[in-house]
Amino acid sequence: MTAGIEEFVARGARPGRRWLAAFRRPLAWLPLGYLALLVAGSVLAPVLAPAGPVATDLDHVLAGPGPAHPLGTDTLGRDVLARLLYGGQVSLLHAAIVVATVVGVGVSGGVVAGYLGGWFDRAFTWVVDVLLAIPVLMTLLVVLAVVGEHQTVVMVALGVLVSPGLARVVRGATLAVRKELYVAAARVSGLPHRRIVAAHVLPRIAGPVIVQVSLLAGGALLIDAGLSYLGFGAQPPDPTWGDMIAQAASVIDRQPWLLVPPGIVLGLAILAFGLLGDVVRDATADHAGPLRDRLHRAHRAAAPALTPRNEPTTALLSLRGAEVTLAGGRVVVTDLDLDVGPGETVALVGESGCGKSITGRAILDLLPAGGAITAGSLRFAGADLALAGPRAVR
Repeated sequence: MTAGIEEFVARGARPGRRWLAAFRRPLAWLPLGYLALLVAGSVLAPVLAPAGPVATDLDHVLAGPGPAHPLGTDTLGRDVLARLLYGGQVSLLHAAIVVATVVGVGVSGGVVAGYLGGWFDRAFTWVVDVLLAIPVLMTLLVVLAVVGEHQTVVMVALGVLVSPGLARVVRGATLAVRKELYVAAARVSGLPHRRIVAAHVLPRIAGPVIVQVSLLAGGALLIDAGLSYLGFGAQPPDPTWGDMIAQAASVIDRQPWLLVPPGIVLGLAILAFGLLGDVVRDATADHAGPLRDRLHRAHRAAAPALTPRNEPTTALLSLRGAEVTLAGGRVVVTDLDLDVGPGETVALVGESGCGKSITGRAILDLLPAGGAITAGSLRFAGADLALAGPRAVR
């Protein structure tokens, strides 16, 4: 029976199957496919648009889509498709820098603070609270005034400024995982902290982290586009999606189409990151139910291997198929099998509210008014205590 349960739990604990099932759905493939298309187009921009983003065609200024220019041209006759592809190199790189900074600062700091606790947790929380009070946009403008055109420094600063939100999420998730019994067991077994964090903490908080990171990636794209729109991003003639939107807005009365390609590409990219976060949330949700429910089903599946309930056992105290019902007909314990031999001590271990105290009270006939063992058998030294009455039990 034990082997069957362990095998069952091992199967249920495999996250790969959940991820595979989640990413088979269209809701997962659409954002992944779109983001992969953006990355591939940006990387292959020199091949797909060999003329480059600054080549001009003055005979076709503000032209609409056509054979020579599939998405039209801008105010200087530059190909919109080429500028979109090359602009993706800058915009996506900036988003990647922000995400890497957020993960490096927020995830590492949150995990260490949540796992270690104590003075480090208090100091880290204080720093996070201070950073949350700093206005992001105003601080970025100050950084821009200091570093000028060094966009990498600006994006790193943006990542540091937005990392406190993720750090709080990671810290809270780590605090919850740190209290789990398997983490305590790993500590008692002598595993070093880094192995406990890598094997037991990080896999359990990966879902919330990836959801937050996907949302931050979309936000980073939006902020980068906003800075470029205001003229603080990459300077002409280097293209960015925000700069293309700014140029299109200046001639929207002459060529409204020019606003459509960069607006759609940027909007769908932000939406794709958001949908990807939803997919990750669904993949990491406990769709199979709590662990105690899975163990309960495993016990029921292994029931034929148990001693038949009518077969006498050598145990001093024996419960078979016990079901405890409280007043109002509410069943709180079901299908309980327990044996206690002479001179043996048996510990009931489980989560708060799983029925440990109720089980002990039921055995001693100390349940609240209206409570009773309504199914199964309870035997002590071969005598059925369910039929013996309270005095015999005592």
